[in-house]
This record gives sequence, structure tokens and C-alpha cells, in this order.
Amino acid sequence: MLQEERLFIEHLDLPDTYFWAAHSPDAVRFQGYLRDDKPQMLQLLDHAIDTIDEEQFARQFQREHRSI
Repeated sequence: MLQEERLFIEHLDLPDTYFWAAHSPDAVRFQGYLRDDKPQMLQLLDHAIDTIDEEQFARQFQREHRSI
């Protein structure tokens, strides 16, 4: 999921767009203008991809998306 999000951000060419990834399904929350902040967004996602354990990610995702 993080790799897909990273690929999406990397290829998104809308420089005046404010991108906001701060919803409950977002494992890594970040925001900013693509024109100015895209490199930092990609760096944050790279770090998460390299350091977040898949099992830990799955547990966190399930906890935030339980049915009522």
C-alpha cells in the first residue's frame, strides 16, 4: 500500500495542488504542496517503506478500520 502511494505521488504532476494524506486509512500522514514538498513526501514514504514491519502495518490498519 505504501509503495503504491509513493508511486502515485511520484508521478502526480499537479504542482499547484495541496496534497493531504491525513485520513484514518493513511498509515503515514503528511501534507503539503506538490510543487514545494514532493521530495519530502517521497522521502517520508521511503523511510516508512524501509522501516515499518508488514505485520505491524496490518495490525494498525485493522485497528483503525474495525466495523462497528
